[in-house]
Formats: sequence, C-alpha cells, structure tokens
Amino acid sequence: MKRRGSSITWLIASAGLFAALCTSVSAEIVARSGAKQLDMQRTWHTQLPLNGDETIERAVLLDDNLYLLTSRNAVFTLHAPTGVLRWVKPVAEEGQVIRGPTHSENYAFFTTTGEVRVMHRHSGLAAGEPRHLEGVIIEVVGQSARLSIGDRHGVRGGDVLEVRRREKNNQLSEPLATVEVTSVKSRESLGRITRIGNNRPASGDVVTADVVLPLAEVRLPHAASGPAVVDNQNRLYFAAANQRLFSIDLLGGFEHYQLLTPRGMTIMPMMHGDDMYIADREGTVTSFDRLAFRPNWEFKTEGPIFADLAVSDDYVLIASSDRSLYCLDRRSGKRLWRNRFDKPLMKSPVLEGGRVYMNVDGEGVVALDVTTGDILWRRADASQFLARVKDAVYLVANGDYPNLLCVDADSGKVKADVVCQAPVMTQGSSSDEALYLISSLGEVESLRHKSAPRLTKETLAAALRNNELLKARSRLLAKQQAEKQAKAPATLEDEAVARRKRLQWLFEDDWLASKSTVKPVGGSGLIEPAGAQEADDAVAEDEGEADIEDEGEEDDDEWDDEEWEEDDWEEEDE
Repeated sequence: MKRRGSSITWLIASAGLFAALCTSVSAEIVARSGAKQLDMQRTWHTQLPLNGDETIERAVLLDDNLYLLTSRNAVFTLHAPTGVLRWVKPVAEEGQVIRGPTHSENYAFFTTTGEVRVMHRHSGLAAGEPRHLEGVIIEVVGQSARLSIGDRHGVRGGDVLEVRRREKNNQLSEPLATVEVTSVKSRESLGRITRIGNNRPASGDVVTADVVLPLAEVRLPHAASGPAVVDNQNRLYFAAANQRLFSIDLLGGFEHYQLLTPRGMTIMPMMHGDDMYIADREGTVTSFDRLAFRPNWEFKTEGPIFADLAVSDDYVLIASSDRSLYCLDRRSGKRLWRNRFDKPLMKSPVLEGGRVYMNVDGEGVVALDVTTGDILWRRADASQFLARVKDAVYLVANGDYPNLLCVDADSGKVKADVVCQAPVMTQGSSSDEALYLISSLGEVESLRHKSAPRLTKETLAAALRNNELLKARSRLLAKQQAEKQAKAPATLEDEAVARRKRLQWLFEDDWLASKSTVKPVGGSGLIEPAGAQEADDAVAEDEGEADIEDEGEEDDDEWDDEEWEEDDWEEEDE
C-alpha cells in the first residue's frame, strides 16, 4: 500500500502544445534580428500566470530546471530546454527568506530559517520514504484491534494493514483480515477490523503494510544561515546560525555530527565524490570526508568568504573579501596561484572550458587561465558571465535594459552587442548552448545557439515525464486527502471547539486542583470555593447523599496520556 510507447512525432507535438498554451503574444525580449547577430535563435517564449501584483524576484538554473521565485514565495518550475511548465507551488510564507534551491538526484530543496522544503524535481510532489511496516496484534476487542506499532514506526491514521497468521513453518498465511488504523500513539495504534475469511484475528497475529511516508519538509535543529544540500546517502548538510555545520538524516531527522565553523558561514557546502568543501567568515576553507568525518586539508585566506566556492575535478576556486582569487589543488589543498584585485570579491567564480570568469566590482568580468592565473582579458562594461559556446563567450552588460554581449573567447573582443527590449534577469547554460531571459512581469524567453544539436527524444520525454511512480503517488495523495476530508469535522468551527475542549486544561489556573465543590473538612482560615453555596443547597435537597461525585466522564475513545509516555530518542538515534 502506498500513501499519499509513443513516437517522436507525438512527443514533439505534445511539447509544442504545452508551450503554446503559455506562449505570450507580447513583444519579444530580444528581436529576431538581434538573436541572429548573437548566432542564436529563439526556441520558446512564455508568459507566466502571475497573480495581481506578484512579480518574479529571482531566477536559478539547475540541471534542466529553471526555477523562478516570486515576491509571494511561490516557485514556477520550467523545463529549460522546452519551456514546459512542470509545476507551480508556494514554498514558504510570504516574507520568509528562501535560500537555494539545491538539487539531489531526484529532489529539489528550498531552505528557510527553520526548515527545508523537499519536492520532486519533475512533479513538485512532496518527497516520500518507502517503508515496510510490520507488527503484531496485542489484543482484539470486538471489531477493534490494538497494534504494537505506532507513529514512531511510520503508522498514520487511515493506513490499512493486512492481518496474517504465522504458521508452523514460520511462513505467513494468506490475509485473514485487514485493519484500518483509526488512532495512533507513539508506539501503539488502534484499528477497525474487516474480516476476509472465516478465521477471526487474534492476539499475536502479524500485521504488515508497505507505505510511502510523505516528507514535505525537514525541521532543522537550529536556524539555517545558508542553503542546505543533500547527498545520495540522504544526508542533509546545512550551516547554522550557531556557527556550526550540521549533518542530519533527511528521513529520520537524527544528527550524524556537527562541525564548528568560526564566525559562522553563509555559503552553500560543496560536494565532490565523498569529500565536502566549506568556507567560513573567518576566511578558512576546509576539505573533509563527509561520510567518515575525517579532515583532508585546511587553507586560510586573509578575509571572510561570502561567495560560493567553485569545485571541479582538479581545482577549488575561492573568491575572498581580501580582494584575492585563489586556486587550490582539490586533492591536496596546495595553493596553485593567487590573483589580487582592487575590490573585495563578493561573487562566485565560474570555471568553464579551462578559463575562470570572475565578476569584480568596478572592473567588470575578468577572464583568467585556470592553470596559471594569468589574466587573459577584461570587459569593464560587463557584469555577468552567462555561457561559453564554442569560440564565443556570452556576457551581460550593465544597464536598466541590459545588453547581451557576444565576445571572442580568446581575446574578449566584442563580436555582437544586442540590447534587450525589457528589463530582465539572465541565466545561461554552456552545456545546452542556451540563454534564458526573465522579466519581473513573468515573461520568459529562451535563445539557443544556431548550431546546437536538436532536442532528442529523451529530452522531450523528460519534459513530459509522468512515470508510474509519480502517477501512483499522485493518486495516493489524492485518496489520502479525500479520506482525511471525509473524516474531518463538519466545519472548521466544530474542529476548533473540539480542539479547545481537548486542551482546556492547559488554560486553567491550576489544572491539578480538585473540581469538587464540597466544603473541606477541618483546617482553619478556609476560603469558600466558588459555587459552594449552590452545592450546599443541592445537598440539602437530598440529605441521604453523602458525597457528590465529580461531574463528567472520560471519553471512551480517549487514551490516558500517562500510559503512553514517550521514551528517550537518544538510544534509538545512537
């Protein structure tokens, strides 16, 4: 139980239809003649359906997803090669700061101060943890069964478990019945029995189910100061405001370890193989084996580091506020070269095709040789590196209506200069040979190099990806939501009244005090309790009644909290 072959022609037609549904009739951001000067051609143009005064605030290109974050903290996710809108979702409350996103193999992660939102990259569905549940029936009373597994084991209300009997050969029989869970506590649960055969379930019978636990968000043990990343072992790493780097389990939430980072860090941890690379605001760069928690090397700069590191197979590039760009050997941490500039370096370097592109305040974009650190050329009129395609480099020039520059990769000489027809944010991909232009009003346009290879069948299939796992999970989530709504109170008001009744004791002045209104026996300086006179009058009507019983009876469906004390998590985590 889970919780909540077509031809290339069909794929092209479908992708074209999806893109056409959201194609704007407004003017192009870059004119066709301008795209031709850049050796580019427009591949798609989209108008996002923003609400009211909502605007696009930030754009991030990761793998084949283009994430567009809005002023209301919603995210529009486009398949970058085709422009197909994959999913739209709010990822945080308005006003919260969102760091990231970052990617793992299947999921996207959006970090806020106290949590990390986890969504499938292709569908936007909440992440899920497959889990096999197995327990036994403790006792059967009528049509109800008490089970030995609960919330700690992954049981949720509405789950349906099969009841089987262990036979003499230690094998499990065919299902005797099913149990639908109605109430869940930490280590036990209650359920309603539905019999399948003639045999009646009994104590000791085994209950099993295969479920997928939804994981929409991960609560962090401390406030995050930078974006979180996740490896393929489902370990989540994040920098915290208490000047530490934490490694916690994505699914279980328990802590693997923490590492002191003097003065804290605000940048994203970088991974390469089993190694992790971090930099703090004291100017120290550290490499360590993230699985064995064993240090590799440490390197100190002369100023705080606020820009993400760039890590490749051979190099680690560090942009420091000490006005220097450093290049280290990735394996040994040995400094290979250092290049000084006139201003602190606050943006991350980009390593592409044996060249390093660095955006320096007041100096524009500087191109350096990665092996020697020699400066090859500067473009003072440029403010951002976008992509390198063959022998051309694409840059963004300063201005309210930015210019797109195509310059020679070796000399930096301008080959084409095209002005955008609207204020835009820009992203680029060297691997896809594409540029992406995004206006704050939701217009998005893609330009692709004229010699770029055609989109493959696999690329188009990825744009329309809706595999069986996602289909099943979507149906499951819809079913769970429907069941939840069917069992919910008739109105929100009824639910609020029920909640106040359950928690009423929290708001009483002294919830340990007796509720009896009988006059105390003995003592001195006694104060008449509220309602004592009314109680005396009631007693006087029936002098044969010696005691007044407390009013109200416990709800039979409620469990005694004292019988369900939580065990300490420490031993389990260890």
